[in-house]
Amino acid sequence: MFTLILITLLTIPLSLHTLGTISLILRLKEKVWLKPKPNFNSRIAILIPLYKERGESIERTFRSITSQVYDKNKMRVLIIVEKGDDETMKNVIDKCGILDGSNIKYEIIVHPESRSSKAKSLNYALKFVDEPFIVVYDADDDILDEYQIARGVSLMSDGKYDSVGVKVLRSGSRLPQLFSYVETCLWVNIALPALKYISNYPMYSGEGLFVVTEVIKGIGGFPETLTEDSMLTVEFAKRGLKMALMDSIIIERGPYTIKSLIKQRMRWNRGLMQCFIEIIKEDVPLKVKIINGLYYLSPISYLIISISTIYMLLIAPISKIIGFDPDPIPIYIFIYLIISVLISPLFLIVTGEKIRDKRAFIITFPIWIIIGLTTLYSLIKPRVEWYRTERHPVKQLIS
Repeated sequence: MFTLILITLLTIPLSLHTLGTISLILRLKEKVWLKPKPNFNSRIAILIPLYKERGESIERTFRSITSQVYDKNKMRVLIIVEKGDDETMKNVIDKCGILDGSNIKYEIIVHPESRSSKAKSLNYALKFVDEPFIVVYDADDDILDEYQIARGVSLMSDGKYDSVGVKVLRSGSRLPQLFSYVETCLWVNIALPALKYISNYPMYSGEGLFVVTEVIKGIGGFPETLTEDSMLTVEFAKRGLKMALMDSIIIERGPYTIKSLIKQRMRWNRGLMQCFIEIIKEDVPLKVKIINGLYYLSPISYLIISISTIYMLLIAPISKIIGFDPDPIPIYIFIYLIISVLISPLFLIVTGEKIRDKRAFIITFPIWIIIGLTTLYSLIKPRVEWYRTERHPVKQLIS
């Protein structure tokens, strides 16, 4: 019975690895990431939800927006600040001159309730939106494509798509940030193309998320869950709405410390499990239930990899010492999983991604093990708050 349960659980990481391999072989990233011509003809609301943000982080996002090649008269920035977050409000007011200098209209909206969730803040701001299109950015977003807004509008114009997601890569020189960079590169180059190609319903990042205003209001706003961007896929799938991926990059800072990385993953783990439960319950195509469901179960794959490593390093040697002969099938699968994870950063070389910091090939595996060990706790913890990802030293968060 134990072996049967174990092998059943092992199908999750094995299936995800298979999908990734298919993605590499078929070169799916070249097929799913669209490169539309810019369209400058529509008004767009830019929503920026903020919580305990540094002036430097706010400035980076504001400057990225002002650098967009777009009719500034058709852009309006809605800056959402949580009630009582006085330091962020001070930093916003201090940096709004950047928007003024480019003649971009903006409004500062105070969410009247105390800190709750990013989705609640976004939904509160929706009542102030009358533009046909919306894009969401976060603090610290560095938009590398100066035509990103124009391209996003192009894909949503004339009803071609109801929403658009972009490539979001996390950066930084610290080890947790380097890990986040490798992981997001694997996601946008391998995993996400497979998900889009097979199920047609990819999982977006919350940054650079474009959506038709009428559509997001029609579904009741952004899902008020721990991972509102991933849950949005469920809402779109059950309504048959059209989703697209755009070949346009945003760079944001990854978590500054291991503690911040773990807190981020605790929120993501619980949020993804909520998405899994919903997509199983909802009336969506079977392939969406299976393929998206596997990706929503990815926290379990981290846990299995951690268990595999612990078993091979500790339990297997002890078993031999005491004379216990373990089932060889799980052992072979454990070895396969460990090797595949160890060499996973090498997959990026195949996709053409340049990894300049060689530490990336060493630190990815041990950090995945740490994340896997937190999975159980994040799933049984009765409440996981809207953790703000700490991207800078804590002592400078509100300076």
